[in-house]
Amino acid sequence: MGIFYAAVDGDPLTSHEDSHVIAREGYRAATIKGDDGKTRSVVYIGDSAWCGACQSTGVIVGGAGISENRRMIDLAGGARRQAVGGDAIHCNCSTPPCIIAIHGTRWSITDDTQLKATSTQKHATPPAPLVEPTHTRWFAIVDSVTDEPLSGREFIADVDGVRQAGRTDSNGYARITTNDEKPVDIHVVFHSPARKLNASGT
Repeated sequence: MGIFYAAVDGDPLTSHEDSHVIAREGYRAATIKGDDGKTRSVVYIGDSAWCGACQSTGVIVGGAGISENRRMIDLAGGARRQAVGGDAIHCNCSTPPCIIAIHGTRWSITDDTQLKATSTQKHATPPAPLVEPTHTRWFAIVDSVTDEPLSGREFIADVDGVRQAGRTDSNGYARITTNDEKPVDIHVVFHSPARKLNASGT
């Protein structure tokens, strides 16, 4: 059994103190609030990372040893797989550095599958293309009071134990894809407006 933590924007690498992963710019992905109170974007396989050791921008290629079906799927971003601590970076270093997940530890993934250890050198090879899901289901997300569709609303879906994240379309529909008929549990993300809290007491 292994426990893996979500990789987020700014997480360091094993290669150099001036190294970090980079979330895709201009794209609103799932976020995680760190212990320091700062909210950071989740990064995915295929996102970039700056390596201070070789002074180059690399690509997150995976290889952490977690089962692929335990990684969250980002439907709104092209069905990319979530990156986790331990995933390797394909840069100009002879030995690929790995992500050190320190800012997204509130999001943990437990993997009960016994996986064979792979060498660090093998991590430099990008993973094989994923098999695209073949089953698509649409869920209407509406306001429980007004029955109005909730368009453009972030959601997280649990599909038979596998997380997917996305955003409802202009008509309030959430698109979920799977390999087969599987149970789906959807959670809609609500953001409370920032406001000043007044202390009260006797």
